[in-house]
Amino acid sequence: MNIIIVDTCVLLCLFKNNAIGKKIEVAIDRLNDPTFIASTVTKGELESFVIQRNWGIKKRKELYKDLEEVIYLDINSSDEELINAYAKIDAFSKRKLSDPKGNLLVGSAKNMGKNDLWIAATAHILNAPLMTTDGDFDHLDKIYLDVIKF
Repeated sequence: MNIIIVDTCVLLCLFKNNAIGKKIEVAIDRLNDPTFIASTVTKGELESFVIQRNWGIKKRKELYKDLEEVIYLDINSSDEELINAYAKIDAFSKRKLSDPKGNLLVGSAKNMGKNDLWIAATAHILNAPLMTTDGDFDHLDKIYLDVIKF
């Protein structure tokens, strides 16, 4: 199965069919029938976006129809692998993670938004690339996950 984790911005660009969304579509067409997975926080971010922009019922239905094929991975308190990935990525991003010898791992100090941490942790545990349009995950590329950036 060809899995790709999608960031909220990717789903919005695809829905809006803007210039970046068109580039993403071309890239998706080249892939071998990918399965799109998003963290449940992405679903929350999308809902917030809809509310903030006061979208009507027709536009909301169009968005939900476009997103029917996206699989959402829930955050579950019993999912230790996901929680551990979140914790390690957060500590690494704050330059507070040590190697087995106690040395701090080299990396950029970057405060990440909590939702982005969950999204990165989801990509990490599924060992799947993360598709995004922003630089929020750049410091994790090739360390915790592979970033596909538009």
